[in-house]
Amino acid sequence: MVLKKKKDPNTNIKPEVDPKDVVVWDEYTNLNDGMRHPMNNMIADKMARDLIAWSKNDDYENDKEALNIYDFLCDHGILLTTFYKWIEKHEGLREANRYALNKIAARRERGATKKRYDASSVYRMQGHYDPEYKKQMEWQAKLRAQENKEANEQKIVVIERYPETDKVPKK
Repeated sequence: MVLKKKKDPNTNIKPEVDPKDVVVWDEYTNLNDGMRHPMNNMIADKMARDLIAWSKNDDYENDKEALNIYDFLCDHGILLTTFYKWIEKHEGLREANRYALNKIAARRERGATKKRYDASSVYRMQGHYDPEYKKQMEWQAKLRAQENKEANEQKIVVIERYPETDKVPKK
């Protein structure tokens, strides 16, 4: 006797896709393959997940650590200006970008502290990755400007005229 398998009604259910997720809201030329590609919410969501995964690369020994957001964009053939335009439109991509920048900032600072990277090079660009570091640098610059302003102010020095005496000859 051969038993027939009952057809499972759940096997043919496809996940529902929100129509707004597939609507193309931008196109770009991938600079790696020269082809035009669409951009929609589904692609942006996948890119956000890829960016987060990429930002976790911490393989210093094999020179695979994520240190600069431009590496991710170049690997995907995307211009920085295009990416900035997308993070204005897509919240998930914007959050992934902030997360990636935070991970990179922490890695760069840790690397500079452990003398893996040149500290002056790291700290010169650290404000781009870490908003708290940027605020601190702006505050210090404001204090320095205030000190310089006070140091460069014109000062009036009043020298009193000494009384004439026989001991000091007249000019």
